[in-house]
This record gives sequence, C-alpha cells and structure tokens, in this order.
Amino acid sequence: MTKTNLVCWMALALMTTGCGGGGGGGSDAPPDTPVEEPPATEPPPIDEPPATDPPPIDEPPATDPPAEEPPVSNPPPGGAVSRPAPSLGCGGPAPKSGTRTITLAGTDRQYLLDLPTGYDANTAYPLLFSFHGRGRTAVEFRGSNELKETLGDAVIMVHPQGLPDPTAPVEPERASWERAGDRDIDFFDAMHTELTTEACVDENRMFTTGMSMGGFFAARLACERGDVVRAFASAAAGPPLKSNSECVGRAAAWTAHDPQDQLIDYTTEGLALRDYWLDANVCGEETRPLSNGCVEYTNCDAGYPVRWCQYSQADKPYSNHHEWPSFAPQEAGDFFLTLE
Repeated sequence: MTKTNLVCWMALALMTTGCGGGGGGGSDAPPDTPVEEPPATEPPPIDEPPATDPPPIDEPPATDPPAEEPPVSNPPPGGAVSRPAPSLGCGGPAPKSGTRTITLAGTDRQYLLDLPTGYDANTAYPLLFSFHGRGRTAVEFRGSNELKETLGDAVIMVHPQGLPDPTAPVEPERASWERAGDRDIDFFDAMHTELTTEACVDENRMFTTGMSMGGFFAARLACERGDVVRAFASAAAGPPLKSNSECVGRAAAWTAHDPQDQLIDYTTEGLALRDYWLDANVCGEETRPLSNGCVEYTNCDAGYPVRWCQYSQADKPYSNHHEWPSFAPQEAGDFFLTLE
C-alpha cells in the first residue's frame, strides 16, 4: 500500500470514530449551542439601559427644591421673599370689586378695590394700599397716580377714602389721614382682615403707598403695622410720630421729595422721613445710582433696603412743587416687585 493510500485510510478511520472525542462531543457541535447562547443573553443588555436611565433623569428635579432653599434664609439684594404666604381667601370665589363699605364704630368707611385682569383665586397676589392726600379722594388719586395702569395686573389694589381729621392743624374739615389716634389704623386693620379672608393675597407682600398726608399714613403703617406691611412708598411726606423703638417690626422704604416743596418741608419732613428709615433699617452711607434721580442705600440690613428720590415737578403749571412724581408708579412698582 502506498503512503498516500495509508494516509487516506487513517483519515477515514478517524472520521468514523469522531474527531475531538470526549464521548459524543462531536454530536453536540451541529446544534451550535455556543452560537445560540448570545441571542439568549443579548436582550438583557439592551433592556437594562432603559431600566436604569430614568433614575438619573429624575434625580435632578428631586434635588432642585433643596437648591432653592438658600434664598429663604439669605434674602438676595432687595429683600426678596422666595415663597408666597397664601391668605385664607385663596381658592374661594372672587371678591366683589369696586366700591366697598366697612362700618366701624357706627361710621361707614369706604374703599375702592381693583382686582387684576383675569384674577386667579389660586394665585397669591401682593396687596397694595394707595392713600390719597389731604382734600383729595380715593377716586381722584386712583385716576391720577397711574399705579393701576402700571401694576394693575400684578397686584390687588386698594384705594381707601379718608375722613376729615379734627386734629389737623390746618383745614381739619378736609378728608385726610390721622398721624395719631386709632380711627384710621382700625380702618386699615378691618380692610386687611376683610381682603385676606375674601381674596387670594400673599401675606408676605403687603405694600402701602401715598402722597402728602397719604404718604405720612403709608409710612406710619410701615411702623405701627410693620409686622404686616412689607414695604411702603411715600412722596412729599414726613416720618411717623412714633420712634423706631416703638414700631411693630419694620419695612423696606421708598421715599421721594421735591427740595422746593412749598407745603411739606423738604428738610424737616422729607429728609427726616428718609433718615428715619435709614436708622430703622441700619443703613450706612453708601449708595448706588438709579434712574430719575433716585439712589439705593446698599448696606442696609438684609431684606430692608431704602431708596431715596430727589425730584422736581417745576414743569407742571401751578405745581408749588408738591406733586406725585410722574416716575413714582414705575420706580415704586419696581421696588415693590423686587421684594417678591
């Protein structure tokens, strides 16, 4: 037999006995079980990413609220309040706007109520009280101060009507506001209670503003009701009669005065009002300039800024420099809204 034939016969013998041996291992090869196993194990790796993806996606929102907490304990410049405090009136029917009456000690007191356009009973709005000057009316001041046009959809606005003040040194018969006594303080308290009960109000954002005697009263409320009033804006007015130590809390302050005012003295009243709140809010002398001749004192106690505006209304005929400044609605409004 040739070598070639011998090799062929040996190869044929190996094929009939099975290559690889091991008791039938060759008979398992045709099903290719090692090849079939990957499809059985491939689905888990494909399915696992979707199973583990959601946690990383959901985790940031879960940790976002804690990241927003610092402004509560450390108010940013301007004294911002990060969270509203909804009043009892939230979620209820809208209160009746227009002229409203409250009877106190047998006397009917009236005020005008303006709600934001599209008032939402589930939105806590700032509440702004706007006080007219001596001899004026709520209707007149509402129509001339442009606060409604500037802030009307951002706040609930109240325009109270004053009464003659028998204690006034001049013109006691004209409607005004008391610098002392409880009559008008009680009126404010009654309006506050009624509106926080019937309307959706943010009790962290109560503001008062006024011109002349209305400005005196707005500042008085910031002292005697400083636990309620967050900030005030007064033009052509003077300081409260009570000292800082007699105030109930304190407020952020926006004040303005014309140096040539012929009715309310610039130095003894206007500058005194500014200095009263610089002292109350522990402010230094440093300021930063704003628009319309206004400045902000930059190192007051956190949350209690003071802004001061010196202006002139000489361009208005017969103004006697005792006028609500034309820039007041925007400047005071911006100031209030930095305190959200």
